[in-house]
Amino acid sequence: MDIYTSTKAMPYVYMCIHKTTSEFYIGYREYNVKLNRTSTDDFREYRTSSKIVKQNFHDFEWCILAEFYDGNSAYDFEQQLIHENWTNPLLLNATCHYNTLRFKGKPHSDKTKQKMSVAKKGKPVPPKSEKTKRKMSAAKQGRPMPPFSDEHRQKLSEAGKRRPGKPLSEEHKQKISETLKGHIVSAETRQKRSASLKGKIPWNKGKSFSPASTGV
Repeated sequence: MDIYTSTKAMPYVYMCIHKTTSEFYIGYREYNVKLNRTSTDDFREYRTSSKIVKQNFHDFEWCILAEFYDGNSAYDFEQQLIHENWTNPLLLNATCHYNTLRFKGKPHSDKTKQKMSVAKKGKPVPPKSEKTKRKMSAAKQGRPMPPFSDEHRQKLSEAGKRRPGKPLSEEHKQKISETLKGHIVSAETRQKRSASLKGKIPWNKGKSFSPASTGV
């Protein structure tokens, strides 16, 4: 019953009509473009998304009503036809989204967001592969660090003050000591450090230390 003999894969709108009752269903399809199948070749395999039609497919006759260059146009035309036949008792479509945002672009409801949140809780985060790590590293290289605002710096400072320092274990101290052994700072490096610190007020200037922190 199809009237198109296309040679290119294009999004399309179709109709299925029951041979006895004349009930009909209107739908659209664009995934055939990814499959590189023409509308008529695709529909024979696809056989509509409607469960009512699909389970009794051979009781229906079908035809391709129109083809389009993009999926949005096909979807809009499908919804227009459903809207025009919405009051027809023979129409089998259960929903109509005419003149509304395309359903694929609708935001999640609060209930759906809550379900997604609950589903994700407790799930371990899969480790990143070495390939993914290399891609992330390459993407960040050469990207300048955005400057922190004064408010952000203040928050970082307050967060650091509330976080008590964890004492180093003897094993950790030993590792640090072995790492630093033989590490000689050149005169040029010392000079650069000195120049960078000139004019800066030491962070501990005027602060008093408790006997516990000095080990006395």
